[in-house]
Amino acid sequence: PYTTLFRSQAAALVQQFIEQADATNSQFMTTAAAGYQGTTVISIVFMVLALLALVVSWQLMKRLLIAPLQLAGQHFQRMADGDLSGRIDVVHRNEIGVLFAGMQHLQQSQKETISQIHGTATQLASAAEELSVVTSRSSDGLDLQNAELQQAATAVNQMTVAVEGVAQNALS
Repeated sequence: PYTTLFRSQAAALVQQFIEQADATNSQFMTTAAAGYQGTTVISIVFMVLALLALVVSWQLMKRLLIAPLQLAGQHFQRMADGDLSGRIDVVHRNEIGVLFAGMQHLQQSQKETISQIHGTATQLASAAEELSVVTSRSSDGLDLQNAELQQAATAVNQMTVAVEGVAQNALS
């Protein structure tokens, strides 16, 4: 009887321990599940925020760096093709603005150089035309002198023939 009582009290204590362990375990599991759900929600929120920050950063980089660099490339290509008439605006006050200011200076410098070359070419063409006129006049003058010399030579030849004829007549 004593062992039976001990066994039944031990069984009751074990049962009570198991029930208490199950209750504590259930409580821990509920708390852990709530924590897991909260962590999952927070992780998703942070991932969405990170993705949003990535998209915003990309748009800012595209607007502040990529688009101006593409425009600079278009300006350089146009200048390389010989078109210096395009307007280059300096709208940024950062390194991109310095790039555009340098490009603007390069374009203006090329315009001035081409203008100087054009002026020199115009002067050279004018001088060449004047030289052509002088050369043509000189050539006309030389042709006239040549014709007069030919006439004088012909007259001398005729006089020589006449003198020889008179000399032969006088001898005969």
